[in-house]
Amino acid sequence: MIRYIVFFIAPALLLLFSCGKEYPCKDRELALALVGFDSTELKQIKVVASLNKKPIDSGVFRDSQLYYYVKYDTAYFPDFRNLKVASESVLSKKYEWEITVLKTGKSVLISNIQHEQKTKKCGGIFSLDCFTCYNPIVSVNVNGISQKPGQIGTVYLYK
Repeated sequence: MIRYIVFFIAPALLLLFSCGKEYPCKDRELALALVGFDSTELKQIKVVASLNKKPIDSGVFRDSQLYYYVKYDTAYFPDFRNLKVASESVLSKKYEWEITVLKTGKSVLISNIQHEQKTKKCGGIFSLDCFTCYNPIVSVNVNGISQKPGQIGTVYLYK
């Protein structure tokens, strides 16, 4: 009986639990950080979505729509990607994005967002735990200069 279990049931169980499917990971979204601006200057930010240098749509976001926190002299906008322009999340890779702090006129052009494409294998028949994975950002053009935006994917605009 033990031989039967070892030779037939154990391999069948291993095969059953090793089954899984490859799923593509989601693209990590960029975050925005503004360095050297005071709170009065951060009350309005204009975002223009362009495709091949042709403006598609724009939006002006006021302080009631913008959530940020300040660390030292930098204002981080973790929920900036939740805002939409041209029916697309701001800073998605579909468009080029020009972000302008209206009170100072300082702007940054963000384009050519590139992600490393990863997949994740999620588990067998009885496995329900497929956690979200993210494709890291490999490069992004900031004002025409290629940069790697760090592990959490933040683009900085300096005053």
